[in-house]
Amino acid sequence: MLLLLLLLLLLLRLIFRLLVLLLLLLLLLLLLLLLIIILLLLLIILLLLLLLLILLQLILLLLLLLLLLVLLLLLLLLLLLLLLLYYYYYYYYYYYYYYYYYYYYYYYYYDYYYYYYYNYYYYYYYYYYYYYYYYYYH
Repeated sequence: MLLLLLLLLLLLRLIFRLLVLLLLLLLLLLLLLLLIIILLLLLIILLLLLLLLILLQLILLLLLLLLLLVLLLLLLLLLLLLLLLYYYYYYYYYYYYYYYYYYYYYYYYYDYYYYYYYNYYYYYYYYYYYYYYYYYYH
């Protein structure tokens, strides 16, 4: 009977150890599952951060493109302004030159006309003088 009791005790001890081992194994499986869940969550967070970084890079790239577009528009506006100033200056200078040339030509023509007129009178006086001289001395 004592032997039977001892065998029963050994059996209970073995069952208890098996239960503890099974419990430890279950606990280890739970820890492993928890670790897998944590790793998956970290992977999801990392992917979300990567996606956010890509979105931020895209936003920064779009802002950079917008800035380049604004700078290009400002450059075109500056070129247009310079072109307008050039044409204004060119036409104004051309008009001034034309006016000056016209005035000079008019003055030259007037001077020439006056010279011609003066010579005409001079010849006329000369002719008159000659006539007078001829008339007087003959």
